[in-house]
Amino acid sequence: MNLTSYTYQKKCILLLACIFVLMIIAYQLAIKKTVTLYHDCRLLQGKLEDASRNPERIGQVKEKIALLDSTLNASGSNGFSLRQELLEKTAEFCISNPVTLIALPSPVFNEKDDIIIETNILTLEGSFSDLLRFTHLLEKSAAGKVVAVEFQAKYSVSLKKNILTEKIYVQLIKKNEHES
Repeated sequence: MNLTSYTYQKKCILLLACIFVLMIIAYQLAIKKTVTLYHDCRLLQGKLEDASRNPERIGQVKEKIALLDSTLNASGSNGFSLRQELLEKTAEFCISNPVTLIALPSPVFNEKDDIIIETNILTLEGSFSDLLRFTHLLEKSAAGKVVAVEFQAKYSVSLKKNILTEKIYVQLIKKNEHES
């Protein structure tokens, strides 16, 4: 490469391009890691300051853990299964309201580590307001947790009207007492 054949302006542009390429290489090889570590250090210092300023937060988390453990230990201890409680509440509600229980299939059990999740699915038929009141009743009761609700409207040709059905998914989390 003969640099004498280039003009002064082209030599300056070539020099600036070389400096720019060298700066990019230097940044990638040396400076980038330092900048990343600096940002990580600042982030961890902020978390450390938050943790040191909030010792009562540790107490709150411990209380939540204790509450969850007591809930897991208390569930199922009254001798009734979730299915029986749901059936009783549904029957009482259906007698006093124009709601019909369509299906209550057997519960589905999922195990993970030492926890069992029991899922019951209720299928009801009635007016929207009555079905919503029943869902609210289940949410307030201690017979498991309502995790999902699914409404579906179907047109009945024989009755010539829309029929509203509701599926309620209720779960109960228990400790597995059979593991050793």
